[in-house]
Amino acid sequence: MPTRWLLFVALLLCASCALFVDLAGLSDGAPRDDGGARVDGAVEASRPDAGGGEAGDAGTPIKDATALPDGSVVFPNNGHAYLLVATGSPISWSDARSASLSTGGHLATVSSQAEHDFLLTLLAASSAREVWIGGTQPNGASEPDGGWGWDNGEPLSLGLWGPGEPNNYGDGEACMGLRADGWNDEACTSTASTGYIVEIE
Repeated sequence: MPTRWLLFVALLLCASCALFVDLAGLSDGAPRDDGGARVDGAVEASRPDAGGGEAGDAGTPIKDATALPDGSVVFPNNGHAYLLVATGSPISWSDARSASLSTGGHLATVSSQAEHDFLLTLLAASSAREVWIGGTQPNGASEPDGGWGWDNGEPLSLGLWGPGEPNNYGDGEACMGLRADGWNDEACTSTASTGYIVEIE
């Protein structure tokens, strides 16, 4: 088993223990299951430093576990909760965006390699081959890589594209999907994406 997976399993085990000890009044400590459409996860019990990924004051909850959608997983480096929703059938980028906003979050953004790797573990645990994240390209941008940014206004400071991407294949690929090999530019109505990742700050 790759080291990355062992670290992820250890993180989930630690998170489960912390949830039981520090959030006893907020949650029963058991993983939640909504029938397989979302990835099970645990909520960390101390707030990490958003800048460097170090733990903050011990005992300060990152999130109220009862307020998060079932299946949400907290990334300890920034304290944000993430939820992969596998729809089982194609969904457009704009419909995924609307669904994300309705849960109180937005389509996931990526600001570090560690966050990208974390999202890949969610994808690997799902039934989806590709899911939407929040990258988008404005109309009139130079192709294939001009103008890309995050839908919530954050700058796109990394380029974790898959091999040969972005390529604007067939023209009009202005929305971002996440695959096991990295980011992929897709037509915003593509049938390749059968889910999306919500980020809740």
